[in-house]
Amino acid sequence: METRRLHSPALLGWVGVGLALTISVLVVALRAGSDMSILGDEWHYAYWMSTDGALEQGFNPEKGRYAIPVPFVLYQALFELFGADSFVPFRAAMVFFLGVVTAIAYELMRRRVGYLLALPAAALIALFGSAGEVVVNSFRMPGMISLAAALGAILVLERRSPARDVLAGILLLVAVMSHPLGLAFVAAVAILRARSFFQGENRLATLAMVGAPVVLFLAALRPTRGDNQDSLISNLAEVPEFVLKGLRGLFNALGGLFSEGLVPLESIEGPKSPLGAIAAVIVLGLIAWAVWRRRWGSAFILALLAAALIILAAPVFAPGGRPPNLGRYIFPAGVCMLLVLAELARDLPEYLSHRRRPALAAGVAFAVVAACALIGNTAELDRNAELFASDSRHVRAQAAALDAVRDQDPIPDLKLERKPDILGKKYRFSTEIAQYYVASDDYGTPAWTPEELAAQEPAVQETARLSEKIALGELD
Repeated sequence: METRRLHSPALLGWVGVGLALTISVLVVALRAGSDMSILGDEWHYAYWMSTDGALEQGFNPEKGRYAIPVPFVLYQALFELFGADSFVPFRAAMVFFLGVVTAIAYELMRRRVGYLLALPAAALIALFGSAGEVVVNSFRMPGMISLAAALGAILVLERRSPARDVLAGILLLVAVMSHPLGLAFVAAVAILRARSFFQGENRLATLAMVGAPVVLFLAALRPTRGDNQDSLISNLAEVPEFVLKGLRGLFNALGGLFSEGLVPLESIEGPKSPLGAIAAVIVLGLIAWAVWRRRWGSAFILALLAAALIILAAPVFAPGGRPPNLGRYIFPAGVCMLLVLAELARDLPEYLSHRRRPALAAGVAFAVVAACALIGNTAELDRNAELFASDSRHVRAQAAALDAVRDQDPIPDLKLERKPDILGKKYRFSTEIAQYYVASDDYGTPAWTPEELAAQEPAVQETARLSEKIALGELD
């Protein structure tokens, strides 16, 4: 009996999920080594946690910034307990939430298509190198927390009870208070509960579950909007273009086509590959057929498809004119699309169980597609790990340069990130020099020591030299 349990399909499936996460962690660790540091917005977080604190900055952010108190509480704890000099605690936290997202998505897919088909898709989430800025780093942790909470709400709502409604509502609040992408899943839950709502079942619970996160978000958004916002009409006019481009890039990412050099035909590689557009058309056609055939039974498909499309349209409303193929959008939209595909294939295992030749053909096709997706994304994970490790080496060099001129007076009011014409690239050192000094006084710094900097490659040493000159006002 014990042996049978150890070899049960359910247990082996979860072991496979754990193995995929382990491989993801090892690929990044072996490629990046100990060079990684906090990057991008995390430098802002360090300064804000040092001055305002998590709750003040989380509920009353600067104009144009997100109101995300939940991640800020976590960041406050990480900075206070471990400081900013080590990347390990931040990476461990991100891996934890990546594991939660992978596990919940696997469970949702397993319930629909079984562990054999769900496992490769879950492994793809853990090894989703095409969304490298999410899987490799920790600075997209707010979005990952939001995604984990939102998927948790959808999992909870798989069965009905008042307690589950309350828990799902709390998880949706956490999702929206972690990142605006949580709103996409509020829309998804509204679709999931639409039938019961119109039939008069639990209307108050549904209104509270869907309405509370939206009201909270709008209340937090009102004082944070920038002064130069594009009109809503002009933004909405761009949505179809962004969604179409996003869908093409999304299916190329899922298929592992972001990685270069894996196939002999360069024309089918990259985010703009026509294969992604073809796959999108096929999947949307299958969705239309499933909705026509299932009617109300297609709520899960429509809910997760809506969430994916909202996420891909989100860059239209984001500051800075961001493209839809960034990892911060591709990753959550990709998870949603994998869930849609699992629901589309719900009846497939039973249909093929009595048809040997079609089952064999479908199995071979699935194995080939899954292998290409996993190999391509693992290769892209390795490439992005090296890319962000390189950025980290340069950021640590910039921090070392600022430490060397810490006593200058006055301290210049500028960001090194805004000098790519001099430094050659933006290395995600996003805080102002004075803010870096405040944060590093409280939480330490990942800056290279003089001995460590001397051992770095010449390009990293040159970044330190140029950064010091910029800080001293010798280069404009």
